[in-house]
Amino acid sequence: MEEHRHLEPVGSPDRPSASIVLATHSRPEFLADCVASIAAAMSEGDELIVRECCNAGAAALLAELGGAVTHMPAPHEAKSTKLNAAIRSARGEVILITDDDCRVPPDWVDAMTRPFTNPAVGVAFGPVVGLSAVPGGSPPPALAAGPAPPELWNYAHGASMAVRRAAIVDAGGFDERLGPGAVVHGEEADLVLRLTARGWTCEIADAAPVHHLDWRDDEQTMHNLLVYARGGGAYLGMGLRRHLGRTIKPFVLRVLHEGGYWHDSRTRGRWFGPRMSVAFTAGLFRGMTLPPRRFLDVPQSVSVSDSRVRVLWVTDESPDRHQGGGNIRQAMLLDALAGRVDVTLLLAGHLDDDATRARACAVLEVPPVRPRRARSHAARRGRDLWLALGARHPAGVSGAARVRRVLRPVLDRIAGDYDVVIVHHLYLAPLLPARRRAQWLLHLFDVSSERARQELAGVHGRRQ
Repeated sequence: MEEHRHLEPVGSPDRPSASIVLATHSRPEFLADCVASIAAAMSEGDELIVRECCNAGAAALLAELGGAVTHMPAPHEAKSTKLNAAIRSARGEVILITDDDCRVPPDWVDAMTRPFTNPAVGVAFGPVVGLSAVPGGSPPPALAAGPAPPELWNYAHGASMAVRRAAIVDAGGFDERLGPGAVVHGEEADLVLRLTARGWTCEIADAAPVHHLDWRDDEQTMHNLLVYARGGGAYLGMGLRRHLGRTIKPFVLRVLHEGGYWHDSRTRGRWFGPRMSVAFTAGLFRGMTLPPRRFLDVPQSVSVSDSRVRVLWVTDESPDRHQGGGNIRQAMLLDALAGRVDVTLLLAGHLDDDATRARACAVLEVPPVRPRRARSHAARRGRDLWLALGARHPAGVSGAARVRRVLRPVLDRIAGDYDVVIVHHLYLAPLLPARRRAQWLLHLFDVSSERARQELAGVHGRRQ
């Protein structure tokens, strides 16, 4: 039976509302201090959901706290099952997750929810100190706040995690075949791979570190490292099965990372590297056998009648009144449209023009893509030859392929929610799908100059 003591989450002006979820199993010696640290970090309107089993004293402990607490006792179940059950009853826009053997800093809730002011962000992680470490190894690198790197094992931990409720429901929830209580772990990184494949972005939050208690002895630490290695293989195996192209980079980086475990055998022991590699390989093959499944259902949408047209403007050039060319042109067009329709801006980059931000209903900023530059003269010649003979698109269109690869999954997810989708610039034209529910428009300019440039590329002796 659930015991509810909550205020309706309303959030604060500078961040969304939050539901903190704590899944715990038979560890009463950790629970009290963990819950106390979370309560000290909560603000008016936040809620705490504790999904626990095998702890007879939990009800009395949570009753003493009062405030925004939901106690959800449950039979014995795996951690991912607990998390999904708590998310189903959560009311906040953002779900914050930590473990019972962690202590969060006082500003943790505010710092972890702040990245979600950008509607494109689906998941965020904060720093953690005290996690199980490789003997003789260096600690994970300190990561700057902003877009998360592809090395998931350096930050994707459930000790300091936040996920947008709409995003995790869209992805189908935590995979209940992964995590503590299941055969293999890696549930957090698996969720990141599924979210990014659906167009959500992952961020590193500008938060103070969460303190993880160092309660394991050497034998337990070694066992935990092997669990991490199996989990690393499992989520990558599942990712390779679902989205080979999107997972191949983190897979290669992880294989190189695994090679480092074979070094320093005097400190780590002769068999440390082989045991870690065997565990990773076993997890990899296990993950490849697990087909995609959903564990959270998408709620039925309620149709809302609105006479105003909803427009999605897609671009990789930041609209800005203070710059020239396409930047100021876009800013003026968006300003004119905003007075007649509801405009949402989807931008590969960052919007610095506050006036344009104020006019738009929402701004979705995905990380910008740096263009690849040929380092040598031969490489540039080879690229020119490919563009002239092999590619079927103009040079600028081919060069923007990486930008389109970032924007496409976002469009696949949200384009159907709008009446009109406007794609800015010729280089993004291939984003237009063959089948589409909304009306799509392609915003072109300087078409005559672009055509002349392409005609000159075909002249004998000219490089494209």
